[in-house]
Amino acid sequence: MKNIFNSVEDIKPILRDIVELDDNRKIMLFEYFVTKKEMSQDKFDDIIIETKGEEMPSLARVWRDEGIHIGEQRGEKRGVYASIKMGVEYKFNNFSKDLLSAIESITDISKLKEIQNAMFAIDDKSEFKKFVRSKI
Repeated sequence: MKNIFNSVEDIKPILRDIVELDDNRKIMLFEYFVTKKEMSQDKFDDIIIETKGEEMPSLARVWRDEGIHIGEQRGEKRGVYASIKMGVEYKFNNFSKDLLSAIESITDISKLKEIQNAMFAIDDKSEFKKFVRSKI
């Protein structure tokens, strides 16, 4: 794929159509040019501005924003898990450590929130365990 376009001038005719679609495609183009054509961010920004008339976010900024989003999701997951753990230990005494480990391995935050809500709604320990197993 390195030689799909021999120069930046070769891609300019189709560049306008690509950059008008969305920023993700601009990021993909930038990654292509930086890794395959050894182009600087500034040079690529100049081409985008020349083609579309606006600057694109830097690759570093996009990666930072994605990292922040992933970190927020992990933090939310840890918080929901911590509340589930604390709640079941308080409500059900001697709750299965294996089941807590299984709950901790759940990556879908919506499933964790369902378990968290069920913890408050279900009073019977065996019924709660059955509910949790249905979500794993």
